[in-house]
Amino acid sequence: MKNLQLFDILTSPVCTVAPESLVQDALLLMREKRISSLVVTDEQQRPVGIFTERDAVLLAYQNASPETASVYEVMGKPPLTALSDMDYRKGYELISKRGLRHLIVVDDTGILAGIVTIDNFLEHLNNEFLVRFKEVGAVMNRKVVTLPSDATVDDAVRLMALERISCVVVEDQAQPSGIFTERDIVRLNMSPEQASLTTLVEVMSSPARTVNITKLLPDAINEMSKAGIRRLVVVDAHNTIVGLVTHHDIVNQLYDRHMEHLSETLLQREQELKEVRGKLQAQHQLQRSEERLAESQRMAHIGSWEIDKANGKYWWSNEVFNIFGVDPKSFDVSFEGFLDIVHPDDREFVVHSYSHSEANHSTYNIVHRLLLSDQKIKYVNERCEHHYDAAGNILYSVGTVQDITEQKTIEFALKESEQRFRSIFEQAATGVALIDTKTSRFLRINKYYCEMLGYSIDEMSSGKTFEEITHPDDLQADLDNMSKLISGEIREFSMEKRYFHQNGDIVWAELTVSPMWDIGEEPHLHIAVVQNITDRKEANDEILRQRKQLMNAEHIGHMGNWELDVDTLEAKWSPEMYSIFGIPQSTKVGPAFLETVVHSDDWQKLGHL
Repeated sequence: MKNLQLFDILTSPVCTVAPESLVQDALLLMREKRISSLVVTDEQQRPVGIFTERDAVLLAYQNASPETASVYEVMGKPPLTALSDMDYRKGYELISKRGLRHLIVVDDTGILAGIVTIDNFLEHLNNEFLVRFKEVGAVMNRKVVTLPSDATVDDAVRLMALERISCVVVEDQAQPSGIFTERDIVRLNMSPEQASLTTLVEVMSSPARTVNITKLLPDAINEMSKAGIRRLVVVDAHNTIVGLVTHHDIVNQLYDRHMEHLSETLLQREQELKEVRGKLQAQHQLQRSEERLAESQRMAHIGSWEIDKANGKYWWSNEVFNIFGVDPKSFDVSFEGFLDIVHPDDREFVVHSYSHSEANHSTYNIVHRLLLSDQKIKYVNERCEHHYDAAGNILYSVGTVQDITEQKTIEFALKESEQRFRSIFEQAATGVALIDTKTSRFLRINKYYCEMLGYSIDEMSSGKTFEEITHPDDLQADLDNMSKLISGEIREFSMEKRYFHQNGDIVWAELTVSPMWDIGEEPHLHIAVVQNITDRKEANDEILRQRKQLMNAEHIGHMGNWELDVDTLEAKWSPEMYSIFGIPQSTKVGPAFLETVVHSDDWQKLGHL
């Protein structure tokens, strides 16, 4: 592995803009330089943000004006930065975990030193990692967002903003005819009106660059490099779209696959090391293998250990010392010393696991806690196997220990989140239900929903569908909305509808339905949220009834009522007022009108009102 730092692979000098610069000037600079980003700096050249092609997409989606908006209003902030002396693999890990495409590099004083992009990392990582991942299909993104050629630029901008993607593939009967990217949005710089009137076929890059799914990944990367592009549409033997491969996808996939590869090959490395020791090969070969193992263990947070039962000797790899938080120069490796680091509540379990596996000639795979000298608690996954002679006497034990503290923290947080969701679901002051989209059956439903309809949770969850409890006059509207939801025409809907209570009463509810599938996935489940509005509907009906009674009383008594807006001097009359004056209800009434219908002798009286 090359010992490169970010300084060795960064791009410098970097195009920069001031925060107060107009977006239209930033876009013009990006078009002229054919670059994907601008670093936003203050007067001392310290990075305060970054303006990328993705920001241009969001700007177009929000119909914001680049002529008036400043870069500060739309830039990504605060920016992700790293010191120039950071190991490039650490930078690679940082940008991969964040899902970003740019890493701003600064010096010790925080001054801008350069920028590292996905392309820079890919250039230095491909020789190191690509051997294991041979074909394009191993790293491609199978969720390709496509649009027909008659779709508009506005359609593409909306999809790219909502799905947070860098391009859409223009297709004709599942075959690629072109591609529209973030860079095209920067290049075109269209107004919202132009974007809604311009079709993709007019501005897309055509023909789309394609690559067969079976093509070798290094060849695909070389093809992108020669063409000066960042993505290829992946097709099968029939030229049908099956995926999309981008520099961003490759770097992220390589990171994830590389970590898996480290774990998978760790035991293989240990076996290689043991064979080298057993055969007493040359010292330099043994040292090289040990260094490779130590590097693999360090990156995967996995250490290895051995116990020579015949001689009572213990051996730990460097990563075991790191995980246990002890100094290899001063710590006396022994079973008792190991137990002192094990959490007191887990010691009996650990001792039993080791003794039981030794006595039964079996392996073990356990998770337990460590209590370090600084009182910090770690979680580790420990594995062990034993080796015996022909008589069944144990010779030595070998094992691994992996730091899984981060994984356990995530598990605990997820469990806590699930418990909070369950509590909210069950105790919510609104009805919530999980429904099978294909069968319309209630799979899970909370107490409020059931009490609103007079059923128990078991009754509602035992095959009951929403159709059978919906008033027939509201069912078709409900089904029409569900059809639009399933087809992808809408992403959610709300409506007022009537349910049948178990006792036969009508229950009015406000219903909101949202899908639990992503765009392009098979519809399977949806969430229904309801609020009982029966009292409100009945109150509205009572108001209407009383208003009708008032109108009838006025009609019988030949009386009218009116209201006057003192600001506009416009009057609002009841229907009987129009009848008394013998004028249509469409007549606009005010001071000028009153002069035409009130006798002049009575104007003085009217003026006192």
